Amino acid sequence: MSGMLFDSLHQGLGKVIDLRVQKHEVVASNLANIDTPNFRGVSVDFDDALRSAVGSAGAKGGLGVVTGDTSVEGELIEQDPLSWAGDHSSIYLERENAALLSNSLQLNAVTDGMSRRLAMLRFAASDGNR
Repeated sequence: MSGMLFDSLHQGLGKVIDLRVQKHEVVASNLANIDTPNFRGVSVDFDDALRSAVGSAGAKGGLGVVTGDTSVEGELIEQDPLSWAGDHSSIYLERENAALLSNSLQLNAVTDGMSRRLAMLRFAASDGNR
């Protein structure tokens, strides 16, 4: 039954949301440790994680096909220390702020798409009554 309601696109959107939340948590951790000497920040390899979660183009119009299990995690990549940082930290405030803003915009877009899909299901389940 859930296969009829929640297709591979729905599952794929869920995985994208999970990866975006993970990226948000990583950037927040980096920002929280900005004043920690010798702290090595990390970033999430979002593209590779998404590629492994969603298969290559399928037979139906080039849409990606969700494969594997439903839990997805991106690989964490340690950032190199900044050459000008006296404390050998790898956190650069402007880079982290840009990553946070970009990720936030993309997360909002995906959650908006998911909300619209769920609204269509709710509409169909109520026989067109709001």
